[in-house]
Amino acid sequence: MKQHPYRDRYLEAVEKNIQSAYKAISGIVPSSVIFTSDPQQKKKATIYLSPPKSRSAKDIRIARGKADLLALKNRFHQKNIHQEFTPKDHRYSQIFDALEEARIETVGSIRYKGASHNMDAAIEMVCQEMPLPQNGDVLDDGQYAQAVRLFARKIFGDKPPPKTSEMLVDSLKKHKEYASIITALKNLKKFLYDQKKFAENCDEFLFFLQQLHKKYQKETRKSLQKIQQKHSVFQRQKCREREVRSQTNLHRNKGTKDKTIQTKNTLSPISGERRRPSQQEYLYKIYTKNFDRVESAQDITTESDLQKLRCKLDALSQPYVKSIARIANKMQRILQTKQLRAWKNNLYEGILDSARLPRIIINPLQPLSFKKEQFTSFKDTVVTLLIDNSGSMRGRPISIAAITCDILSQTLERCGVNVEVLGFTTMHWQGGQSAKMWKKANRPANPGRLNDLRHIIYKSASQAYRHARRNFGLMLQEGLLKENIDGEALLWAFRRLMGRRENRRILIIISDGAPIDDATISNNNTLYLETHLRQTIKYIQSKSRVELLAIGIDHNVNLYYDKSITIASADQLANVMAEELINLLDQKENRRPILS
Repeated sequence: MKQHPYRDRYLEAVEKNIQSAYKAISGIVPSSVIFTSDPQQKKKATIYLSPPKSRSAKDIRIARGKADLLALKNRFHQKNIHQEFTPKDHRYSQIFDALEEARIETVGSIRYKGASHNMDAAIEMVCQEMPLPQNGDVLDDGQYAQAVRLFARKIFGDKPPPKTSEMLVDSLKKHKEYASIITALKNLKKFLYDQKKFAENCDEFLFFLQQLHKKYQKETRKSLQKIQQKHSVFQRQKCREREVRSQTNLHRNKGTKDKTIQTKNTLSPISGERRRPSQQEYLYKIYTKNFDRVESAQDITTESDLQKLRCKLDALSQPYVKSIARIANKMQRILQTKQLRAWKNNLYEGILDSARLPRIIINPLQPLSFKKEQFTSFKDTVVTLLIDNSGSMRGRPISIAAITCDILSQTLERCGVNVEVLGFTTMHWQGGQSAKMWKKANRPANPGRLNDLRHIIYKSASQAYRHARRNFGLMLQEGLLKENIDGEALLWAFRRLMGRRENRRILIIISDGAPIDDATISNNNTLYLETHLRQTIKYIQSKSRVELLAIGIDHNVNLYYDKSITIASADQLANVMAEELINLLDQKENRRPILS
């Protein structure tokens, strides 16, 4: 659609004003100034500025702010001095860069009052686009550097941080030495107009700040471990209760028709007395889906962090290289032996059958003979690996799961089998934005699920392994693993499978416990999530052609799934999954009708 001519003229006038302001502030007269957000070919004497996205006052102010930041950097920053004092350690260098940016912005705001307001708008936009930590998460190096930058701006020039980034700045207040940080920044404020002295005095502050950050990380991890231990104890207790309850019900219902879980007697979460739950309590509800997220792995963190996590995964997989390579080779060898090269002969089209050419020489009236290769029994197959990303999987289990998914994806792809790797967890511990909304609404009874889901796509079925390889390292990210709501995750993976074109669909879920979400369980029936999981499994197993297999890590999952395996430790996961996949692919396809 063609833009209105007056709109072009207006934006052209705005760009000319931005260009003039840039030249005036920076003191540099470049050969040309180009407005583009994605320059293809950069020239040394050319300045590239971001154009306004629209003619709105906000977008124009942001564009001016970006230009002013660049102009101030050219005027008050010397690259040779900055490079001389930049620390070699990447973590220190990020904070050093942040302090220098805060110095430039403060000096520029004092010298140019008009540019100050524009820069505030540009910085606020950057903070809005930056992924902020969730409650209980440890700040990564980039987030911590941004927190230092905003806090330094506040001390140097009395600039309050944007509201969207207050959580970042508040993380510094959690340090016991918070007063010492303020004192150190006030000492740096004396050298705002001398870049060299400012850089020299940053060394001691950087070392001091890094030590504080390490202490903060240790304290946060300890608090998370306490929550996870509580979570694991609660899981084990519920598993024992379920086993006792199932054995009691088997004896009670012996010789009678099985009853659904809706007719079983359960303990009241309030009084502890045995009662019959109402139908309303077992009708699965979701309080709100507004805060749920389905994210690709590359959208959750930065490219550099993904690369670091991938390197960490490679380091963890070193002790298992020989055993995993042996399993992968065995699996690939067995699968390839099942790919029999069978041909259909005497066809009217296809590949010319050279073995039958002599008969044409004998009898020229004979027609040419063609052949076609037959499809193998498992070539038209898709496999989904659904990984439990709950806090109880932290450590060895999630590391082995990531390594296993990595090697199986690569091996199955070589054999012509499409693979999808998914993960499920929640955004928060013990409820999130959904729970806050419920509390503000005066806590209505039977609210349903009260946490925010996070479903992760590590590798889609249509994505090549080489493009998704680095994503598997995300499972090792600090603060990612929280609580697990298995029923909805299973439905999500199932619906993705049903949208595939392959005739054969296999879904494998790997978990180390029952569904747990404290906010949901404590405000609904105690079997609320478990009941929904059972109903989902029954729906998939009885009314679809999806073949469902569950692997429990140190947890008996045969109470839920018809086809399941329990392994004693995560070290057995790769071997068991390889053997089960071989067995599944070797079996004939289930002939249940496909769901519409």
